[in-house]
Amino acid sequence: MKIIKSITNVKERFRLSHLFCIAIGIMIPIYADTVFLLKIDSSLISAIMDTVTTVVAVMAAISVKDWLSDKVKSKAVDHATLCLRKTAEIKHSLNILVSYTTAAYSSDVTDKNLLNKLSEELTKNFILNMNSFFDITIEFDALKQWNLSIRKNQEDNFRSYLKNIKEILDITNALIKYFSNLDITNRNKLWSDKNKSLHEKYQDLKDCHDKMTIPFDDFFEYVDK
Repeated sequence: MKIIKSITNVKERFRLSHLFCIAIGIMIPIYADTVFLLKIDSSLISAIMDTVTTVVAVMAAISVKDWLSDKVKSKAVDHATLCLRKTAEIKHSLNILVSYTTAAYSSDVTDKNLLNKLSEELTKNFILNMNSFFDITIEFDALKQWNLSIRKNQEDNFRSYLKNIKEILDITNALIKYFSNLDITNRNKLWSDKNKSLHEKYQDLKDCHDKMTIPFDDFFEYVDK
């Protein structure tokens, strides 16, 4: 492990000037005849051309490597930014679901057709949030392909964030499932049982998301291969 770290340190500190020094060191014995005997022939010219070609090739390889590294990091940042944007989107979307559910259960609707329509709207909203939840977990998991991960000190909060989403979805699912099949008395009883926990979970979700609203480098980190 120490050897690998030493190699990595040397690699990170390597500069173009070092390459020129190495090239000059290699050229001295090649051109010794010219340096000391002032002798120029076809082999000298060939050696010069080979040296120049090698130096140019190495410089090009370094440039391409740096360019690819920058492109990969740019893609990684774009993906991570997408993930964070999705966390804000589902927070807003869940707020709508909680509000719709609250409004539906707070109404005194008894008409069966209207109850069915309300139930359909709640179901559509629930499915939208469920898909968003799956999408977030997939996108965050895909960060591994860019060698990005959530920092250790942020993992517990992120797990709580996901846990709160799941529990909100579980509660709303139970409420939507029985909404159109209950009379007002039983609807009120079910709402009384679920109301407090639903809003508490959403508040916990908001608190978790607030803690995630921090600078990029404070939330993500690059992982060495």
